[in-house]
Amino acid sequence: MSVFRCEICGEPINPNDPNVWQAVHAWKRVAGERVSGKHGGSDFRNARPIQEWAHAGCLYLEKQGLLGQQAIV
Repeated sequence: MSVFRCEICGEPINPNDPNVWQAVHAWKRVAGERVSGKHGGSDFRNARPIQEWAHAGCLYLEKQGLLGQQAIV
C-alpha cells in the first residue's frame, strides 16, 4: 500500500480527507484576459489530476508566505 505525502510538509496524507487538495495540470487562457484581472473556472481547460497532494493548512501557509515561520492560526 502506498503512503501519500503532502508535497509541502512531507507528512503522510489521506487523499480521501476533505481537507486535502490534489494538484492538477491544466491549460490557462492568457489572451483576452479580463480587464479586472480575475480568472474564472472557464479560463482553465483540460484540467487533469496528478498524483500530488497537500494539506489545506499547508496551502494556506504557503499562500500567506509563512512556511518555515511561526504562524498564528
